[in-house]
Amino acid sequence: ARFIHWGDYDPVGVAEYLRLLAACPGRDQMHVPENLEALLRKHGKSALIADQADILDGLRDCTDEKVVRPMIALFDRYGRGLEQEMLLAVVGKANS
Repeated sequence: ARFIHWGDYDPVGVAEYLRLLAACPGRDQMHVPENLEALLRKHGKSALIADQADILDGLRDCTDEKVVRPMIALFDRYGRGLEQEMLLAVVGKANS
């Protein structure tokens, strides 16, 4: 079985992805929307980064170039994280 992790786009969500990856090597991937950068800019919350600074610092040693390093770069660039529920709200508005 394969697992697609669709957690929050914040340090806790990335840490959860890494735990699943360790538990299920080769079977886990993280859903990352193509427009994540724009969503972070528009709908992201700075508190998700500020409140999770210790977790973010712990992720900095991770060498995963596919998910973790790009996510850290986005967190650093925008200083925001995004709750996955926001994706549902954005899609719901687009379909209204």
